[in-house]
Amino acid sequence: MAFAWVWNGWAMRSTILRPERPESMRTVTVRAKLRAMETPQVTAYLKTHCGWSAGVRAVLAKYNLPYTEKDIIQNPAFRWEMETKSGQPLSPCVEINGKMVADVSGEDVERYLIENSLVQANAVEPAVPINAPCPTEPQESPVRMRF
Repeated sequence: MAFAWVWNGWAMRSTILRPERPESMRTVTVRAKLRAMETPQVTAYLKTHCGWSAGVRAVLAKYNLPYTEKDIIQNPAFRWEMETKSGQPLSPCVEINGKMVADVSGEDVERYLIENSLVQANAVEPAVPINAPCPTEPQESPVRMRF
């Protein structure tokens, strides 16, 4: 054992010097995983009534990920923004940490999140199908045009 004299502001006292313990590999690995799994910044460009959009919402809810939803039907400026960022007109598109994932289903978003270590896979079943097309039935209210 080694001793050292330490000044604590009031008096000198002796202290036992202990060698620093290096962190175990397990501790380092766990910390690296936690850093890698910080909450991603997600912006979803979705349609109001669409099976694929509902699938994206369900996957984000499954992993409790906060996200900003931009409805491209209700606000045409969001559609223009989506097309500008993604370089194509198909939806849904999801921007995750600044990377645009274009024309995706809920399955595609889940795969992207897991492959990029943004979430850990879990067995929770989503509330709706995550790879379903838009419904073929007519909209809830008919479209009326005035000329």
